[in-house]
Amino acid sequence: MDVLGALRDAISQQRPITFLEGTTPTTTLTAATTHIVLSPSLTVARNAPTRFKKDASSSATDPESAPGEFFTIEALLLAWTLKNAGGGDYIRQTKTKGVAGSVGITDRGRVVEWLEGKGDHPNVVGARSTTPPLPDSPSKPTSSAPASAPRREKREHPFNAADYEVCKRIKLQEIELKDRNSVLRGVKVNNFSNIKTLLASRQKPKEAVKDAPRPDAKVGAKKAKNMHPIIVIPSSPTSLITMYNVKKFLDEASFEPSEAAKSRMIREGNLKVEDVIAIVRRRTESEQPVKYYIVDSVEALSKFGQGGGGDPWDRVVCVLTTGQQWQFKPYKWSEPRQLFHNVKGMYIKWRNDTSQVKDWNVSTLEASLGSAAALWPFPSKRFQSNGLISAGELGLQGVQGRVVAFGDLNGDQFLDLLTLSEDQKKVDAWVWDHNSFSFSRSTTVASFITGQIVNVVPADLNYDGRLDMLIMTIGKEGKQLDLSLHLGDGQGVNYSSPRTLPPSGLAHPIVLDSDGNMRLNMLGLDPDGNMKLWRNNDDTSGTFTLVDPPLPSQACKLADPHSSAVVDFNGDCLADLFLHCQDDTFQIWTRSPGSQGGYTFARGEKLPKGAGAVSFADMDRDGTLDIVFPVCKSFSSKTGVGLDCSVHIAYNKQIPLCPSAGGIPSGGSKSKCRSPGDLCVADEAFGFKFDQSAGDAYSVIPLNSILPNHDSLLLTDTSHNPPLPIPLRIGDANLDGYPDILAVAVDEAGVNRVPVLLFSVPGKDGPLISANALDSRGLEFSPHVQQLFGVGRNVSTTSSGTHHRRFFKSAKRGAEALAEITDARGVAFVDLDEDGTLDILVQRNGAQTGSRIAFIQNNFFQDAFFLKAIVLNGACPSGICETSSGKYKPFGSTNPGASFKYTVLDTRGDRSAAFGTQLPQTGYQVLHTPYAFLGLGRTNNYIETLIAGSTSPQSSTTLEGVIPNSKLVLNPNADGTDWKRELFLRPGQWLWWVLFTLVAATVILLVVVMVLHINEKREDERERKKALHHINFDAL
Repeated sequence: MDVLGALRDAISQQRPITFLEGTTPTTTLTAATTHIVLSPSLTVARNAPTRFKKDASSSATDPESAPGEFFTIEALLLAWTLKNAGGGDYIRQTKTKGVAGSVGITDRGRVVEWLEGKGDHPNVVGARSTTPPLPDSPSKPTSSAPASAPRREKREHPFNAADYEVCKRIKLQEIELKDRNSVLRGVKVNNFSNIKTLLASRQKPKEAVKDAPRPDAKVGAKKAKNMHPIIVIPSSPTSLITMYNVKKFLDEASFEPSEAAKSRMIREGNLKVEDVIAIVRRRTESEQPVKYYIVDSVEALSKFGQGGGGDPWDRVVCVLTTGQQWQFKPYKWSEPRQLFHNVKGMYIKWRNDTSQVKDWNVSTLEASLGSAAALWPFPSKRFQSNGLISAGELGLQGVQGRVVAFGDLNGDQFLDLLTLSEDQKKVDAWVWDHNSFSFSRSTTVASFITGQIVNVVPADLNYDGRLDMLIMTIGKEGKQLDLSLHLGDGQGVNYSSPRTLPPSGLAHPIVLDSDGNMRLNMLGLDPDGNMKLWRNNDDTSGTFTLVDPPLPSQACKLADPHSSAVVDFNGDCLADLFLHCQDDTFQIWTRSPGSQGGYTFARGEKLPKGAGAVSFADMDRDGTLDIVFPVCKSFSSKTGVGLDCSVHIAYNKQIPLCPSAGGIPSGGSKSKCRSPGDLCVADEAFGFKFDQSAGDAYSVIPLNSILPNHDSLLLTDTSHNPPLPIPLRIGDANLDGYPDILAVAVDEAGVNRVPVLLFSVPGKDGPLISANALDSRGLEFSPHVQQLFGVGRNVSTTSSGTHHRRFFKSAKRGAEALAEITDARGVAFVDLDEDGTLDILVQRNGAQTGSRIAFIQNNFFQDAFFLKAIVLNGACPSGICETSSGKYKPFGSTNPGASFKYTVLDTRGDRSAAFGTQLPQTGYQVLHTPYAFLGLGRTNNYIETLIAGSTSPQSSTTLEGVIPNSKLVLNPNADGTDWKRELFLRPGQWLWWVLFTLVAATVILLVVVMVLHINEKREDERERKKALHHINFDAL
């Protein structure tokens, strides 16, 4: 049987080929291989010659008589096996496997095509009737094949396999001595006739080229369509090159920021960018136009392979990258080195940025915006526009679930996050990478086979300074929550196997420090519906004991879902307890001072009918905590949408701050105001009212008075099991000191779900309200409300009309990035890269683009200041935790319910007080950041007074002269001694240049002073010498 024909048949028909190492069969060719089994009836030696000539110019026709002129079967088989390997790898594998006379790198492609049955090859000589195998050997199965007598007569010596192996190894070690002529001569016959043809074609006039007869138009069009090259760019909207600016970049070699190009396209009426862009370039030698297609996704690239177009990756001529490896995940080659071995790579970066790629075999293009946007040596800003900018998924591409919690997982003071898979079975940890401005997956925290995860609470539950994970899953028959604890283990982001805790009812337990020892307990309902406390046993293993709660018997039963929280209501800087009960009622239990803690029932109220999830913030900047919640007249449990909604704010009534520093001291019923030194003195007369008797202390703001085209809100996310409540997110997005609102509005058709940012404005900028506009309990709107809050704002002008304390206006200019999203299912405030601005996380259902997560960068230029403050749990009083495994900082171990009160002077000299709280809620994936973010407004001074409160024995500490635009880390001591204070200023990228300028200016001034000093000394010396020669004529 013909060996070459059998090899081609086995490869083209995809039949298995077996290798023998003596008598042992293997699946790969190695240096120890002795024979190759092409079929059950044909086994040949690995070095058996074939009819495939090495050089077409060779006159040899018989592989038996001139085996050196033909490829061996092992050489051809190795070329096919390593058809996708790089040149260097192919050569190394050839030497490693002991293959002599291998196929050249340049000839490998055509040889492989012939072996796969895709065409003819001129180096293959005609087939012989028979190809005798090598003689039998002890290690080779016999293979009978007839052979002619003359051929056998030529073999004078019997074949010895052992001698052959020795000779082959000796030959591999031989070094061929070459001289200058043999090296320059080469091994192939050079034919330069094509160069003459090419030269003649270029010398022809271009007119003759145009008049030359063309082939069939249909055939040419079909060929051109199938052969147009393709360029692939990153799909991230934060990339320097996107589908918005790539055409100008390639056509004009001019860089335009993506956001600016997007805004220009919108102004020109192009509201949607195409997924495929075509550009035309002309070849310099012939001026023939060549069309290039540009795509930014594998889905768009796959369109070129439809209808028999072949593999579209064969037409990709270039891949543009921003240096992030996740870009290549859906590509044909997901490993960068392999990708850029097959395709040309271009790395795009800012001129002043450091390179993020190494050993990728890519060329680098540096972009800059000129002196107007970036003045040397200061680097260009990542985001240029004044407004909200879409930042994309920031490394979370491919996440089909949702973000469930925030936390500093690795203690680097950058906010990390946790995601829950779509089937609610797995929790992954993602850490923030400052250099790449994106999240990267770190580890899988938990993975469950049975039971769905409904909540994740990052907290230090075993009091070791590391962030642990409390996982809540639906348990037995769907009637209880199974609680498991994953302890932070070792350095980095690592977690132990789960520890089982006593289960709870379906209402999520509240995480709090009820004992005043900085250890976290849990308060909630057990599976039987009784209020219980999961008391921390204060051991490193993280165990809890189920005991009776520190509340009297009149404590209510928690609703499911509920908005319970640990926040300060009476102004003593101690976290009180807000219980959201069944039947839309709530109870407030004030915390008793001292190390023993304890709670006292203060008051209870009923929320209005149709109330949603409750949030807490100091909405009017008076130093007290207010209650904020939506109310809708009707609600669809199927869609989670509430209709005819309004925003309700119940302002906390407490003793106000004195306008002057002296003031009237508090501490009596006759006190009119509290001095700055009494910010944390309890006012037991605090209270809330939810009826018309409250006056301006209770505001009802219809949504359609803020958003004329929307009167509905998304109240629950029905894509989660069970549905998740969606509260109004509160945060100071513009740093003016007054919290703003972030929500998901639904249009009149109930289809588009758009995230909206509502900025807080003075009440005088809103409509008037009437004292008779609200009913006391049902809060049904009177007939006058349509006039008061309608789109036309036909406001009554009665003498009893007053303004809201605060009103809200939607962000329109610069908020296009939010308005473009129509599939939102949740929102949250988050500070990306810890730059002191509240950015936005939008969770999506994927109906619009398939993406589940989107980040919006808040790039509004604000002439105001901020302060970040965080109170730790005191696990490591010195600020550094020391264990046998090493040292680490406890920046992730926060204290839920910590409070902050401060006074600040504005630019007019007016004093105002404000209040902030840290991690007030932990249930139902509430997505609070682990620190308090405080907007300070416009000020030209330090923070006058800042008081931080916690549940430690020394419940509060006072600081004066705190620097704005900083992060304050406070670490109380569990034994009641002094707190450790750390202030962190984020260094700007210009810090070293400022230092260099200062040093240079100092040196220049020093040189000037020294020069002047030397000149002055010289002048004094000259005057002294002149005085010595002066003759006193009066003395003569």
